Amino acid sequence: MDPVARKKLNLKVLQKHDPAINDILDQSAHAVVYKFEPENKSWDKLGFEGVLFLTRRQVAPYFGLYMLNRLVTENFSLFLTDFEEIELKDNVIMYQTKQGRLKMMMIVCLI
Repeated sequence: MDPVARKKLNLKVLQKHDPAINDILDQSAHAVVYKFEPENKSWDKLGFEGVLFLTRRQVAPYFGLYMLNRLVTENFSLFLTDFEEIELKDNVIMYQTKQGRLKMMMIVCLI
């Protein structure tokens, strides 16, 4: 499938979950979301794995990350206003939510 047709199809799928999404700005081939557990100082998977999209929306918040989950029917979304701190390094996005929870996304990019 050519990239333009794939983007159109992905946009339609995303709009079924969030009708305010009006554009896909970028995407990864695969990503996994983890949560830091301070008690045992480990990163635990949160059950979200799949294609990660950077999206633009028609209404506030205007930008977000949306993952179509390959594991279960619950998808992952994060608006770019939902965190206090963010750090990008190589294929890892680490962020702290406003509730103080530390989370990480490992992104696999296939070109």
